[in-house]
Amino acid sequence: MNHGSEEKINPENIILLDLKNVDMESNEEYYSIIDMKKEKEEKNPNKSINAIEAEIKEEIKNNINAQKKESMKYYQIDNEKNKELDKIFNQIKLKINFNSEPGFLRDGKIYTISDGCFTMYNNKLYNKLFEIKFEEINNITSVIELANKDLVFFAKFQLIIYRLKNGKYSLFQKIDENRAGYNEQRIYKGCKSYPKTYESLFIKEISGNRFICVSNYGFKIYALNEKNEYSIVSLEKYHEGIRKIYELDKNNFIFFSQYYRAATLGRRAHHFFILDKIKITEITKKEEAKLKEIKNSDDNIYEKDENQNKKIIEDEKENIIESLKYECKYNKFFELSSKKNNILTVKLY
Repeated sequence: MNHGSEEKINPENIILLDLKNVDMESNEEYYSIIDMKKEKEEKNPNKSINAIEAEIKEEIKNNINAQKKESMKYYQIDNEKNKELDKIFNQIKLKINFNSEPGFLRDGKIYTISDGCFTMYNNKLYNKLFEIKFEEINNITSVIELANKDLVFFAKFQLIIYRLKNGKYSLFQKIDENRAGYNEQRIYKGCKSYPKTYESLFIKEISGNRFICVSNYGFKIYALNEKNEYSIVSLEKYHEGIRKIYELDKNNFIFFSQYYRAATLGRRAHHFFILDKIKITEITKKEEAKLKEIKNSDDNIYEKDENQNKKIIEDEKENIIESLKYECKYNKFFELSSKKNNILTVKLY
């Protein structure tokens, strides 16, 4: 393109002469043959149909040739550029078949997870960038990529982290995702209550090589520690139903929650839609209630696993207390709920 030209460029048709398969037939679709034929028949009622059609075809050909000559003022491709374009267009895929539903990583990269194999593709030509075959099937359902290129794989009861080194990903760390540090929560139905089984739900990448793990008990924030490994820096109890997390800056977030509260004695069942602003603040004293609460949390989280024991539980809690650096403050500013007769109630705080 000649950017130095002061002439105005006609934006309708700039034909790229150096590209292949540019011919008259490929451009006839831009002309209304029916309208042209009708107009010529009205002007020349004595002319035969064959003569009119031949005249239209010749007119289109002349117009295309004129456009080709005109476009040369604005566009030229040398041999090197032509080779570059030819290489690009030959690689572009109009249909991509993935072996499972694809997901997205940082910078628009695409990934799939299928049959114990993770594959990462670039977002331009969909070429494979990396492939990881897991040593064992861990029911991995999703993955996030942090700013330092670490990959965090999410399984129901485990976080599996791979680190890139010398152009290859290898297993770096495994983290058991369980209820250690939380007091038991309960589900209320009618006049009865039941213990709530801990369940991790999803992970969310945030800035500073950190990520949030959301569960039905609350959420945990993981970050790199002094050993360059990931540990829990904040553990918070929170209501169920977190759907979206939006990062405002490194210390402030918006949580969008949607959840259903079943009917209990004296209270109707209803839906909640809540927006909370979450602010991360430093824990300044080890004697604060936050750490005491974790230390004194109940110990029956492994009642279904005979391989776990009280010492392991205590060690996990001590590790959490040692790594914990932040607590979160909540500021609810919007609530939408449906209660009696499905009437919606909005509260602004």
